[in-house]
Amino acid sequence: STGSGDVDTSKVVKADADGAIVGASGARLSVNPSWKNPSQEWRVGCKLVYELFTD
Repeated sequence: STGSGDVDTSKVVKADADGAIVGASGARLSVNPSWKNPSQEWRVGCKLVYELFTD
C-alpha cells in the first residue's frame, strides 16, 4: 500500500438533534439510526477523485 489514497479524517463533528452531521464538503448527511455511536461524534473527510485516479 502506498498511502496515496489516504483520507484525512481528523475533523470530528457531532450529530444534531435529527441525527444528521455536516460532512467535510459541507453537505448535510443523514446518519443511519441503526449505527450505534453513544458519543454522536463522527470523523469526516473527503478526497477528490482526480487525486485517486491520475490517468
